[in-house]
Amino acid sequence: MKEDRKYYIKLDDKQLVEVTNDIYTVYYQMRRRERYLEERDLKNGLIYYSSWDTENMNGEELLVDKSGSIEDVIFNDMRYKAVVSFINENDKRDILKLSIFGKTETQIAAILGVSQPYVSKEKAKLILALKKYLDENL
Repeated sequence: MKEDRKYYIKLDDKQLVEVTNDIYTVYYQMRRRERYLEERDLKNGLIYYSSWDTENMNGEELLVDKSGSIEDVIFNDMRYKAVVSFINENDKRDILKLSIFGKTETQIAAILGVSQPYVSKEKAKLILALKKYLDENL
């Protein structure tokens, strides 16, 4: 003879509601999936803006658009395009491109097959030329 077991789900941390075995199973599978996703997010360093919520402020309000006026956005876009144009025209060995991607001078030298002092000297020249180019064109 099979024993009839009763299944309960706790609501609002207070009230117990009797449910069928199927509902009980699905509910706790869902809860375990949520916990798994939260644990994975925590492990990967994901932060929810809602965790910054207070009584007086929503955490998403901390995300302020600091791009400024449309004129600033356009100017920055022009500056970006000018830098890209300068690099494409003047940096034949891709020294500035590689340094923008976080490569060290030693790594750049190994990639390009040149010495590190050469990379340092050329990079300094290119940065000075870029500053001059931006001053003249913007």
